[in-house]
Amino acid sequence: MNKIIFSVKRLDTLPTSEKRMLYHDQHQQGSGLKLRVTPTGKKSFMVIRKLNGKTRDITLGSYPAMTIEQARTKAREVLNQMSEGIDPNAKKKADRARGITLNDAIDGYITSHNQLKPRSIEKYLALKNHLKTWGKTPLLDISRDMVERKHRTIGETTPVQANNVMKALGSIFSYAMGQYENEQGEPIILHNPITRLNHIKAWFPEQRKQSYIKPADMKTWFEAVSTLSAWNGSPNNEVVRDYLLVVLFTGLRRREADRIKWDHINFKERTLYIPITKNGHPHTLPLSDYLYDLFESRTGNNSEFVFQGAGKSGHLAEPKRVIKKVAEYSGIPFTLHDLRRTFLTIAESIGIREYALKRLVNHISKADVTEGYIILDIDRLREPMQAITNKILNVALPEQTSNVIPINAVV
Repeated sequence: MNKIIFSVKRLDTLPTSEKRMLYHDQHQQGSGLKLRVTPTGKKSFMVIRKLNGKTRDITLGSYPAMTIEQARTKAREVLNQMSEGIDPNAKKKADRARGITLNDAIDGYITSHNQLKPRSIEKYLALKNHLKTWGKTPLLDISRDMVERKHRTIGETTPVQANNVMKALGSIFSYAMGQYENEQGEPIILHNPITRLNHIKAWFPEQRKQSYIKPADMKTWFEAVSTLSAWNGSPNNEVVRDYLLVVLFTGLRRREADRIKWDHINFKERTLYIPITKNGHPHTLPLSDYLYDLFESRTGNNSEFVFQGAGKSGHLAEPKRVIKKVAEYSGIPFTLHDLRRTFLTIAESIGIREYALKRLVNHISKADVTEGYIILDIDRLREPMQAITNKILNVALPEQTSNVIPINAVV
């Protein structure tokens, strides 16, 4: 170790080398102040001491931003702390943790959970907007009373959103309770303030949506969708038409349907493969005759996606504007998820057995032990899939399909 008396002139003229150099300040005996010089010429004041049998490297600051006198004063403070058994590095980390704001914690949560789906990331980023006035507030300062009041305020206009915001906030606090520690390695945040809503039973009641295209409305809705391409001659209307019909005849979720690629369709095997799904389990569906013909009619669109779009993604985004037009034209308001519910409702109405139906819509139930022993291959699902298609067509086009007899799909 190089021993020198620290002065501005001396430190300014220190040479660099291919490895780090360490200099010891001899201005005061036992001061413990050192200077580290990197090969790039960066100079940092530091203290090196053993604490509880382990060597601790404590960086004080960079020279010349920190003056020599400031460094000597800081070194004495650090050594006093260490003499009392305090680890300055642990204290610095704990002090930072105590100042972690809500926005910091949200960013940390997203970074730590590297397998979050884009939709989940959007949900947590949206939390910053919903709780904008809390963004720079340290987590330690967010109390149960604040949570209760904010939940009630949001709920005055949007009860479901109030619940969703607080559930997301609860996840952030659960993460923070395991992430941020004090000098002794103990959690800084001991309580999740969201539990207040459980204790006082303050959650707003939520009713699961049950809307779907009713049989009496199917013919009108189907006609409105089928004539989309003739409304104003827009090629996009034709894309949306086929997209809506595919969602209806497959029961796929929106994000599964709009990303279908030509590589996912095997015309020889008459199957559709969905590699990325909500539950993380890839999904393969047999194609009914109607779906096979629909997909075949779309070949040659010069895109890797079946439903091409003009945006950066290359695929069709949720066509809210056209859906609104269809609803106005037909007089039947609906959402894309209503079409999935319609698929399920029609399947149940013709007696598709539960296990086959779950397999068709890729429902995975961890609680159902029996389900794990029943393996339904694609060929066994063809009959129920065709039966559902036949039923939809019977309801939508009764005059054209009166001779189509639904298959008794009791897989």
